[in-house]
Amino acid sequence: MSNPTHVHRPGGNSNELRLVTKALVFLALLTAILYLRVFVAGLWISQTSGRNQAGVILLAFLLAATLGLLMTFRWEGLGGLLAVAGGLGLGILVNLTTSEPNKVPTAFFYSSPFIISGALSVACWWQARR
Repeated sequence: MSNPTHVHRPGGNSNELRLVTKALVFLALLTAILYLRVFVAGLWISQTSGRNQAGVILLAFLLAATLGLLMTFRWEGLGGLLAVAGGLGLGILVNLTTSEPNKVPTAFFYSSPFIISGALSVACWWQARR
């Protein structure tokens, strides 16, 4: 005998996951805009002193992660993978170039919006494939 209070909705959980993922991607995009503003300003300032190689690479990873987030609205899997790859590159480079005593938390702070929202986008894409 079936339980009348439980209504089975096909795909209900995936729709909720997708909604949460899109909200997190939107918040990560807002974060990316702030990061881009700071990195571009810092890169412009450091270019006058000639120490901008790491800054250019950081900016490239940040642009890749941001592009990946934008792509998730059309292509969840590919955009999510690009966001995760850009976020990992950003985190690794921040870890290698920062002079702060707590390198790992700082690197995670900068890269986590891209890694988390990108991984959730890949999870949505993977769930939709099934």
